[in-house]
Amino acid sequence: MSDIDLIPQAYHTRRWQSRWIVYTAISLAGLIGILVSGSFAIDAATDYARTNVAALQRQQMITAQQRADLEKLGSEKADLEGQFRLLSGLRSGAAAEKMFVTIDRALTGDDVWFLKWQFQRAGVVVDGEARTVNTGYFIVVPDGVDQAAADDLRVQTHMTIQGQARDHSALSGFVRRLFEQTEIDDVRIRRTSLNRSTQSSVVDFDLAIVLNTEVAI
Repeated sequence: MSDIDLIPQAYHTRRWQSRWIVYTAISLAGLIGILVSGSFAIDAATDYARTNVAALQRQQMITAQQRADLEKLGSEKADLEGQFRLLSGLRSGAAAEKMFVTIDRALTGDDVWFLKWQFQRAGVVVDGEARTVNTGYFIVVPDGVDQAAADDLRVQTHMTIQGQARDHSALSGFVRRLFEQTEIDDVRIRRTSLNRSTQSSVVDFDLAIVLNTEVAI
């Protein structure tokens, strides 16, 4: 004998629909929860990424500033090293006062005398107190404003001497004796002329004497 279902089919249908609606609502609620949680996670990840980007940008700015500071320090270091080399070169160069001794050794009599004597270190004009010096052989007399040295002499420690000699032979002997001095690196005769304005003719000369700064005197 078969079972007889006395419950109407409509009731079964409503119960099935109710269960489907409940399951669907639960599924939607779970999906919404997952979406909300995902949204929060995405927002958190985005904030974290923004924070990292901002930190990296700040680090990059700091690194760029440090790089600029290092380049500036490198430039300043190069300038200071250049100044140190210049000062070391000047310090090792011959002293102006001691040049009198060197020149005096090249003078053997009264056949050569000076009218103007200028001493210049490498690239620096040494402006000392104007004075007249009498060594027994010659007289050094400042004569107005000094003229600028030639371009190839500006980077060398040198002297310029303007004076007179009794004749060309006396001037040649003086130049030869200058070359014999270890403190002298080169002697350049820039000008010579015969001056007949006095009772006896003399030779006017203009010398550029390059000093050997490697020699300590």
